[in-house]
Amino acid sequence: SQLVTISRAGSAASFTLQYMGVPAGAPVIESVTPPRGPVSGLDDKGEPVVLTAAVTSIRRIPDRSKLGIMFNNVTLDLTDDDNAELFSSFQSTVLSFTLPASAASGNVELKIWNTDYADLKGMTLFEVFDAELPSLELVFPQQGPVEVANSVGLTLRVFQVVDSFEVTAPAGVTATVVRFEQIDSFAEVILELTGTAPGTVDMDLAVCTADVCA
Repeated sequence: SQLVTISRAGSAASFTLQYMGVPAGAPVIESVTPPRGPVSGLDDKGEPVVLTAAVTSIRRIPDRSKLGIMFNNVTLDLTDDDNAELFSSFQSTVLSFTLPASAASGNVELKIWNTDYADLKGMTLFEVFDAELPSLELVFPQQGPVEVANSVGLTLRVFQVVDSFEVTAPAGVTATVVRFEQIDSFAEVILELTGTAPGTVDMDLAVCTADVCA
């Protein structure tokens, strides 16, 4: 960029212009909020999930007709998207749109571009998850001494009313569910784990709802 000050001889009036370099490469998707979403495209209240993306190094998009979005290899039509919004300047672009439903969970490609420069597309990966399946968000602590009962806390995202949890540990490890608490779509589980030998172990935690554990 270049700063230029223009003034008039004998006058105190002046102003500053800033010349911005024209982006030459592909746009950069700096962030997507939220960073993951359900396969159904709906939140736990049944409302559409709205994604907001911040993009830099992209030529200014004058209106939504010049905005290209491809989600999971499908180009989106924002004509009837009530949640679609666009703010674009020479510095950055911020846009919102409704999360489409997906056929399966996993990481999918999200591409954004100015349709006048279709050969320059920004791309990032977006995680789609199955809201019917629990997902582990946090384990703390992740290590502890052997021959000692270690208290370990787990945070899970669940979309059903949980009746109980069952933990399965390998030989040499004693594991017990001490207690759990569910608040909306999150569950906090406290485990007591005792190992007899150093090393890494894998354990399974089953979520039980209506006498069915999975």
